[in-house]
Amino acid sequence: MPPWPEVEAALLHLALPGVGAAFLVALAVRLLGARAAPVAAALGVAAGSLLANHFRAATTFLPESGDFLASLGMALERPAGEAVAEAPRFWLPWLALAALLIDLVARLRPDDQGVNWSAKTLFCAFAGRLLVPDDLRLSSPWLPWALSVAMASQWAILWWLSSRWRNGGAMLAASACLAAGGVVMLHAHSARLADFGLMMACAVAGVGLVGLMFEGDFGSPSGAVAVWLSGLMVAGRWETSEGSAVPLACFAVAGLAPLALLALVPSADRWPGWRGVAAAVWLGVVGAGVAVGLAMRYAPLTF
Repeated sequence: MPPWPEVEAALLHLALPGVGAAFLVALAVRLLGARAAPVAAALGVAAGSLLANHFRAATTFLPESGDFLASLGMALERPAGEAVAEAPRFWLPWLALAALLIDLVARLRPDDQGVNWSAKTLFCAFAGRLLVPDDLRLSSPWLPWALSVAMASQWAILWWLSSRWRNGGAMLAASACLAAGGVVMLHAHSARLADFGLMMACAVAGVGLVGLMFEGDFGSPSGAVAVWLSGLMVAGRWETSEGSAVPLACFAVAGLAPLALLALVPSADRWPGWRGVAAAVWLGVVGAGVAVGLAMRYAPLTF
């Protein structure tokens, strides 16, 4: 376990602002009415993650070159002889924001599900290419497509459960998976990537807590969770592969942990209220716990 000063700093500068800001913002918006729940969840996650990042400085939002579009084009297709300035994790906040907006529009316009899921699928394909480094795209051309399928699958599961149950169960389960991803990054000796996972976990947890108090569709962060967790695991594997003993299977299990919730989809109607919340959180913790257990076995923390 990390020394207490580091744990205390994480609690005060990451967990407290992340959960607190997300909870207060989501609560304030949800009090406007049940129909405001998707907006409340989206704004809560944005507020919580931004405030946590303010204190922990896990990422910046503008490229070093100052030219956002040029950096984006370079990341998608690097010209011969040119170096990519931004690591794939740089794009995670922007992709999460885009996923939040896509999901929010889809929930506010439920009659256009064909168009909504077409947009989500195309977005996942775009995100899969952007989050896989170009050298990996060349050596493993299947990886961007596999990442896209993983993100779309997790998005669909979280979307369906949160829409069906209309409480915070799916988001709390997603929070457990994100937290496990952060712990895996800690075992991979990357404090910055650990903060990436934990700050989103705290923000999603704050929204989930509001969902336990008030009925509503709080699943608008589903896409952001799917993109963030899957992209973080790919980035972590790529950035820590030379100095970490964490095996590839650990990153894969952590990145796919929300798929454990698929077990609840066929019988979702049998798990109403608190039973559904407990089942979702339990499955999320089990899936996440496997990843953490692997990380602890192969790369124990030393301080």
